Amino acid sequence: MQTRKERLWPYRSQFAFLAVPVIWLCFLVAFVAGQRMGAWTGEVAGQTVLVVAIMSIIPLLLVVLDFFSLSGAVIDIQGVKLDFSKVQQQGRAGAGAQGFELPENIGVPGAIVTDSAPMSIQRTLNIGEKHGIVVVNVKSGNSWWVTRLLVLCAGAVRTGAPQVLVFLGKKENTPDYYLGYGKPADLLKAILNDKPGYRARYDKAMDVTKQFLAYKEIKDLVTTPNLIMPPNIVRYATNPQYLGQDEGVTEQILLDQMGNLFFDPAKPGSLEDPPDRITISRLNELFDSCLYRDCIDLDATNEEQLKQLFAAKGEYVGLLRKSVYSSLLKKKDGEELILRQLAMPTEARTSI
Repeated sequence: MQTRKERLWPYRSQFAFLAVPVIWLCFLVAFVAGQRMGAWTGEVAGQTVLVVAIMSIIPLLLVVLDFFSLSGAVIDIQGVKLDFSKVQQQGRAGAGAQGFELPENIGVPGAIVTDSAPMSIQRTLNIGEKHGIVVVNVKSGNSWWVTRLLVLCAGAVRTGAPQVLVFLGKKENTPDYYLGYGKPADLLKAILNDKPGYRARYDKAMDVTKQFLAYKEIKDLVTTPNLIMPPNIVRYATNPQYLGQDEGVTEQILLDQMGNLFFDPAKPGSLEDPPDRITISRLNELFDSCLYRDCIDLDATNEEQLKQLFAAKGEYVGLLRKSVYSSLLKKKDGEELILRQLAMPTEARTSI
């Protein structure tokens, strides 16, 4: 880590932002005073304005370079390469990593869902509206089915919440092992592309839902004379459990279609008999292309934690202890925390 003396801008970061208006104000004062004293006549030359502009942004540029140096970034612009990772390695033996720390409580744990029963899926969608992050614990492979996860992802895409699904499981005889996270839209697409049966039943469920909601708007749906309902929606239009819902009925119909024995008269059967269970290997098979596994080891040194944060490719990063999930951290929040700590005096840096 850099000490304050080793930085290109050794002062607080706020001073760099403050320097911009101060430099321009000084220039304005000098210009007005020069005109009154007769030392400066005519308009301001463009070159003079350019010089002042460059001077005003130099402090900000130094702060940015300090930030890249801390992260060990490599910048290559048209053949001109700045390798800050090498700068970090030179002359740092006595610098230490004091004061820079990513605290555990900065992340969001998320609501944990341990089974895929239909009612649990409905509750999870409601929970996701408040939390934004939901943890799906597949355990040893007997807790979740692909069909139920499909319904959860479809509901999350429809409602916009939760925004992120975190996957845990039992691995290496360790419960709550962090397996990665994904966004519902990406996960749903991966499932629908896995087997033709998933796509077919999903599409039909969406069509049936649209028809059902259209018929549901008609008063006295069942008793209206001469009303002919499509066979697809009779199953739902005559059931109070479905009639009592609005858009939320979408997931119930989708779940029913997944397990419907008579979906295809030519090939009757249910996609849940037998169920397509989500084991760790099945999870990797389904979502290898869209699962983010970026993580930070809370038992690692502060310097190692920072490297793991800056190396993360996704929007979030998992906070772990001995591979066990603790919470999920927005990478942007972690970077802002580091910048705030950089702006503090060395003696004032403490764990937040």
